[in-house]
Amino acid sequence: ARSAANDMGLPPPPNAIAHGIDSARFLKVCKDGKLFTKKFRQVDVDLIFSKYSVKRRLNLQEFQRALVEVAVKMDVLHSP
Repeated sequence: ARSAANDMGLPPPPNAIAHGIDSARFLKVCKDGKLFTKKFRQVDVDLIFSKYSVKRRLNLQEFQRALVEVAVKMDVLHSP
């Protein structure tokens, strides 16, 4: 059985909660969620990730903020 982490050839993290997610996994979340539209493109993922990442990873709070930014970019949610 293949795991979701291996779909992109990435090994599963030892503890995803403690270590956060990197840009490749954030991109995978967006791809798997079929979030890409004319308003939200793949290049936007990198911009949003770099805006909220610390040490090239997103912890839970940063991940939540990044998802809010994605929703605003997609025009699903207005700026809080």
